[in-house]
Amino acid sequence: MAAVLCAACFYRRWGLDRWIAAGKRGPLEGLFLCSERPHGFSHHLLKHMSARMQGEETQTIDSAWAHLASRALRAALVHKGVSYEDLSRRLAEIGIQESARSIEGKVHRGTFKFTFFLQALSAAGSALPRTWVYPQQVAGSWEARAAGAFKADLATQPWLDTNLLSRRLEELGVHVETETLESQIEDGVFSAALYFQCATVCRFDALWLYLDISAVNEVAMSRKLR
Repeated sequence: MAAVLCAACFYRRWGLDRWIAAGKRGPLEGLFLCSERPHGFSHHLLKHMSARMQGEETQTIDSAWAHLASRALRAALVHKGVSYEDLSRRLAEIGIQESARSIEGKVHRGTFKFTFFLQALSAAGSALPRTWVYPQQVAGSWEARAAGAFKADLATQPWLDTNLLSRRLEELGVHVETETLESQIEDGVFSAALYFQCATVCRFDALWLYLDISAVNEVAMSRKLR
């Protein structure tokens, strides 16, 4: 039977001893890793670690919804005539270091967090939904700004709580526990894809601003009927 590596053993094997020496949580803490790893295991773990370090979602995101998140950001950038190189420079001006290549990869995958979506919109000078306060006017971290934007959308429907929102997401085949959903919103760490899933079932203003509704409905119906 394959043995289970502790986090410290794994970090030493992959040359990440610095995490241990510094007394920090490792980027993959909490994963159970077999010493007899299957073929392709190394690539999978490195990909997971890279995504974690770059601020992308490591949980599974439906490819169709990831594509919609990608499409929303690409449309916003095209509308403002902002290339990936331009966006990289503009992000640097607000203290965010992202290379054009890194941005292109994130946009292509569509698995980026909502914070990155908000950063890109802010840097590009894109229009924002009327319910949101312009990010630069909100004190605190980008996670706090993301949480504020989501809560502002929810506030337009005061009867809607995370329990009801979780049940509505179930209609799209999206399974998120109420506690998990509430925690992600409060901490501002939800993915852009999850935001647009919520926007779809609640008809947030951002849906009309960044996406073609017919494309959203097509994805929603295909997931509902699976």
